[in-house]
Amino acid sequence: YCIELYLNANSTITIADGGSSAVDPAGIQGRTTPLWYLQSFLQRFLRDQSGEESYTMATMSATVSSIATPITPSQTSSRSSTSASAAVLAPSPYPIASPRPSPIVSLSSPSPPPLPSLPPLPSPHASSLVAEKRSTSNSGSWSRVLSWEQFLSLLSYNEGDGQCPLSRFLGNFYLLNQFNMQVKQDKMQSGSSREGQIQLRSVDRGVYLFHTDTLDLHIAMDSNNFQKLTFSVQPAQEHVWSDSELETLCEYFHSQVSCPPYSGHAVTAFVRLLSVPLRVLKSCVHLMQLQMVGSVLW
Repeated sequence: YCIELYLNANSTITIADGGSSAVDPAGIQGRTTPLWYLQSFLQRFLRDQSGEESYTMATMSATVSSIATPITPSQTSSRSSTSASAAVLAPSPYPIASPRPSPIVSLSSPSPPPLPSLPPLPSPHASSLVAEKRSTSNSGSWSRVLSWEQFLSLLSYNEGDGQCPLSRFLGNFYLLNQFNMQVKQDKMQSGSSREGQIQLRSVDRGVYLFHTDTLDLHIAMDSNNFQKLTFSVQPAQEHVWSDSELETLCEYFHSQVSCPPYSGHAVTAFVRLLSVPLRVLKSCVHLMQLQMVGSVLW
């Protein structure tokens, strides 16, 4: 996988999927896997942060208004320009020089030399908004503009699992692809569909449907936050599996497979375990139950 980052002069960062690179559309493609859910993940991540950003911007606006000169009736018509000047003169948290000249110029000083035409600087509120644009060199690529605060939040590690939102997304996306690739690889190595072997039935709106002789499995990225995988198991035959055994399979997948450090070896072992004969699989499920209650150590 590949993610492209562009550091912009206006204190923002553009993030894009390197699998459909606009910089090197011919070279990078074919060697990387496109991050299908990256755009949706960023949309949901920024949407979850919008409430906090709105509160922050409201606090900033109130602070600027409180330190501004009181407005008299004769200044009513210049309310907007006064607020704008106060916002421009407010100290920037980023050590980046502004490409514009100072907004206050003495009348006696000589005029500065003309500067090349530059796009207007975004306001703090505008820089926190999400912007989507299409690349002119590659119609399939896209990018999103993030403020520095949003980018740092994307990389802020959680003390619980030691992962940041971006690493959780990439880790679970890797496991989802690894699960599908492992099923295909085992089928190719066996040469034919043997009894009990797990197989891909279909892919429906991002949900992978696998099945064995006795189980139907559904695995997908959780569309609520794209921070974990959803995994469910249903019996393909009656009176073969109990509810507790199916629940154990799901709990084991979430606690031992789809979790940091997002190991592909764990996925390989789990896929091959599902393809063993039924009596062996049931014995392994029983060991899983003992392991999760602490009765046995592997």
